[in-house]
Amino acid sequence: MKAEKFDQKFDSGEDITPYLDMNTIRRPGYEQRRLTLLDLKVRGFFDL
Repeated sequence: MKAEKFDQKFDSGEDITPYLDMNTIRRPGYEQRRLTLLDLKVRGFFDL
């Protein structure tokens, strides 16, 4: 589907979820990240 047709469907209030690939959706800034004890110390979560 072309972007123009997709935009028309969205703007008219139609359900566009069938056209979305839900397996690849991400929320920038919310990716899982590994923290070390040093990271937590630097951020002030506890005193070592």
